[in-house]
Amino acid sequence: MEERSQLYAVKSISNDTDWESISIYKDRAKEFLEIRDETVPKTIKIHSKRLECGGYKGESNIPKNKDLKSLYYAFRFFYLKREPSNFNRIRNVISNIAIGVRERSYLKSLKDQWKIAESRTYLSSSLHRDISGKEFMDLWLNAHFYHSDLRKRRQLKILNNLLSEELSRSFLFYTVIIAGAPIGLLYKIIEPLVPGNLYVRVSDDFITYD
Repeated sequence: MEERSQLYAVKSISNDTDWESISIYKDRAKEFLEIRDETVPKTIKIHSKRLECGGYKGESNIPKNKDLKSLYYAFRFFYLKREPSNFNRIRNVISNIAIGVRERSYLKSLKDQWKIAESRTYLSSSLHRDISGKEFMDLWLNAHFYHSDLRKRRQLKILNNLLSEELSRSFLFYTVIIAGAPIGLLYKIIEPLVPGNLYVRVSDDFITYD
């Protein structure tokens, strides 16, 4: 079924930096969505079982890490706080210029979806504590992208050993996919927005998390 949406007028943006950030977000989001569609299986299958030693063994059809690096590489531009395309930064810019209750409610639902990805926890029984999606992303991105942090690499290796590398990888993958959903939806909202066309697009149907 084709998604139905409406255009809503917004207030003007006087800050050139915000316009530049919106443009960067569009370009990066389009690339991220293309990589996601090329990389992610249409149907994801994950099986896991607990071992007698207390760890887990997992199997899935998720692509190997080397094939997912381009997906995570593209994702980091929305996750890092200092990036102009940071998801929460762009969402806040649009929220500040939104006029109607409906647009604001939709933008809040995207913020809540992002929080769900960061705050959901995994397998606390094996680790004797909770580990959040945000902590998982921080570990992996620090270990592989930022400065190849050796301490983060060791922490990630311990985590992989406790959960099994396959299950650990699946958790990271799902966290990025869940966070990627509002990235795509925000892209749809701001796609028509340019200096000469002060409108955003909002879906007729969306879920609120109140």
